[in-house]
Amino acid sequence: MHWHVASAAALTARVRPDVQVVDVGQSATFLCVISGSPAPTVAWYKDGAPVDTDDDARLTLNDDRRQLSVRGVLRQDAGIYQCLVENSEGSEQSSGRLIIGGKGAPR
Repeated sequence: MHWHVASAAALTARVRPDVQVVDVGQSATFLCVISGSPAPTVAWYKDGAPVDTDDDARLTLNDDRRQLSVRGVLRQDAGIYQCLVENSEGSEQSSGRLIIGGKGAPR
């Protein structure tokens, strides 16, 4: 008789790209590449505050919250975007920076 026992695998998270330079009015997308089991929950933060897609229609989460997109980037969207993943085995985080370049860049 063979028993199949699901085991936990180390949880990892990596935001891609690490740094993104986008002009005002364009779009930016961050992807949180995740591995590990059991399947983790995913939460996004900007500069330490939770990302609220209900509060800002320009922000969308797709692919089980693994992809964060910002449409019509504004100067105030610049900053650090953090992906936090958690499961019963622990938590991991990774972050990427959004820089406003070219047109509309702060002087």
